[in-house]
Amino acid sequence: MKKIIPHTSLIGAILTACALVLSPNLFALENDVWISPYGIDGDAVTNVMTSDFVYGAQHGVLYPSNIVGTATYPFRCPDATTLNYVMTSVLTNACMTIHFMAGTFEVPSSGLTPLDGWKLRGAGIDNTILQLIAGTPLNGGTAVVGGNNEKTTAGVEVSDLTIDCNMQNETGVSNNVYAVFVQGSQTRISRVKAINWGAANNNEAYVLVATPAIGSPTATNCVIEDCIVTQPALTNDNTAGVTGIYMTPNLRGGIIRNNFINNIQTGGTGPGFFRGIRGNNNVRDNYLYDLTGPQAAGIFENESGLRDVLIDGNVIDNVSQGISYMPGQPNTNITIKNNVVRPSEGGTGISYDLQNSGAVATNLLIDGNVVSPSYVATNTTALGLAFYDYGYVNIYATVKNNIFQGSGPNGLDILFPAGETPNWDQPTDRFPYPLQLNTWEGNVNFAGTELNEGTDVNWQPGDEDNVVFTATADGWYRLISGCGSGSLPAMGACSGTITVEADMSDTTNITDAEFSFAVNGLAASTNDLGGITLIRNATWQPQVTAARIGADNPADGCVYLDIYVGNSSPMAGIVKDIYIGNASASSRLGKNGYVANAAPSTRFIRVKSKGHFRGRLLNPPVLVPATLDLSIVTDL
Repeated sequence: MKKIIPHTSLIGAILTACALVLSPNLFALENDVWISPYGIDGDAVTNVMTSDFVYGAQHGVLYPSNIVGTATYPFRCPDATTLNYVMTSVLTNACMTIHFMAGTFEVPSSGLTPLDGWKLRGAGIDNTILQLIAGTPLNGGTAVVGGNNEKTTAGVEVSDLTIDCNMQNETGVSNNVYAVFVQGSQTRISRVKAINWGAANNNEAYVLVATPAIGSPTATNCVIEDCIVTQPALTNDNTAGVTGIYMTPNLRGGIIRNNFINNIQTGGTGPGFFRGIRGNNNVRDNYLYDLTGPQAAGIFENESGLRDVLIDGNVIDNVSQGISYMPGQPNTNITIKNNVVRPSEGGTGISYDLQNSGAVATNLLIDGNVVSPSYVATNTTALGLAFYDYGYVNIYATVKNNIFQGSGPNGLDILFPAGETPNWDQPTDRFPYPLQLNTWEGNVNFAGTELNEGTDVNWQPGDEDNVVFTATADGWYRLISGCGSGSLPAMGACSGTITVEADMSDTTNITDAEFSFAVNGLAASTNDLGGITLIRNATWQPQVTAARIGADNPADGCVYLDIYVGNSSPMAGIVKDIYIGNASASSRLGKNGYVANAAPSTRFIRVKSKGHFRGRLLNPPVLVPATLDLSIVTDL
């Protein structure tokens, strides 16, 4: 029986036979092509389907027909017109690798528009230069690679070249000039240097951009790596701003890594504002240096609905705003870890700012960062970490194992708005508290002291703060005073838990007592003083035997938290019998008895405070008079 070959098999057999008999160079146009920026004595070689003699052959170079575009016989495009012809009329297949040989290429004002799967390769940074043609008016802006009408869906790659946006030599620029703009999944921008970029007329430009395809809700597996963004166009138009590297938030799992962004001055002849990297994907191991001026930020984001963001291992040095987030809508799973941030004079290391009513940040982790002033920031205030929020918004964060160091004598290590942090009588319409630090531990400054928030009336976060002192005599020692009106910390309120320890030997601390407290400044009556709840009594030789909340002068609006040290009666001089519970003073203060203690002058006492606004406990306790007009006393 005669064998019948199916139609598809027949086609495959024909193609295989053709491949065997024809020169491999014939297929250069199907896969890899090479383009040179130099003509032959100024002539271009673009026609691939004429005779054996094509342009340039009369000058001594013979181009065989049908194999132009190889490394030996490259397309020759010494001007923007010939390059545009080759890129739009000759190279029409998807999934090609296009090699731009060493030299400078003139790029038409419409830019170069890749097709799906195109891989644009240069001969190395500063060896291959794609320069936008000068003097041509632009309508709405363009990208040197990406054009202004790209419709790709996947697979575009650009690598190993320099892109000169040449904006300072453009006329009629109505928008901006990008370097690379790629759309779709599986895109990659690698080892690209971008210079002379910019924006105009109140617009914002993006130098290196990856985004989903037009009409697609998302894209995946996009990378921008090992690139350099520097040397903005000096246009004297600082009405607009620029972002160096940008992946849109709806691009999932993108990676921005190992890039170098440097030497960019905002204001003056530079951009009005500059953001090194928009941080809404994975941003790792980048170096941002000398981004200065009034509105310069290293890693910045203000998009809505951020999720699954990692900012890890970046070095941001001499930058006005190091890592700055200003998201307006709910965002979750934002991790900022292992970064080194050195803000410039008056700058901020890490800030998180929720500005819109109803915005929520959940699972925010700030871990293992080192934030300290740049070497030039010696005389003005620099912030290590700042949280801000406005309206009914909430931040749920874990902050641990960081170094936060401000600059100068007045530089703040941390800043939290007093009205947004928790306090003991937070109004019900503000619950949960706007700022919820789920964990705060291991955070220090270089001096090893309590983090400086600027004033002791503001909240100091942390697991606990310690004050160690030695009593000079029996008596009442003041730990905290709340002076002012209202319940906010700046108005006198504070609360928390106090643990009192007194050493009983050279190596051992014994807990005297533990109690929770609330102090409300400017008490209107005895019911407004606050309260003490005893959590744990001393069990053996207590040195601290009582605690009280009271006011010695109701007119000044100050309410105090005191502890009593010694073995004499702490009730001496109290004129008002206001105690916790209904028991008499003698029965309450005597139920455990007063055990003779060692001399107070020979034993130190450690007071540990935990809880909201415990930062009032900043100085060693001081001996105060025994008499109070109003008091709540509990025995310990």
